[in-house]
Amino acid sequence: MPKGAVRSSDPYASFKESSELLHAADLAFVLDWPEESEVNPNRPDAVHVKARCVKARHGSPQTIPLVFDRAMQRFALEGSTC
Repeated sequence: MPKGAVRSSDPYASFKESSELLHAADLAFVLDWPEESEVNPNRPDAVHVKARCVKARHGSPQTIPLVFDRAMQRFALEGSTC
């Protein structure tokens, strides 16, 4: 989990003060970051993150497994080669 971030059990906490955004959105995702102790010490630059859908107006919510590359500051699908 990034420094300064606060873990909340309420998936809509990220949208606090922006209820219009949540209401207007067709899809809304939140990122579930692991605790620092859960990061693989052999690959500290590759953090496994889950993009969890908290709103899917036209379908069922899905969770997307991602890998965040800290060195490049980018996300990739888990298992992809790029």
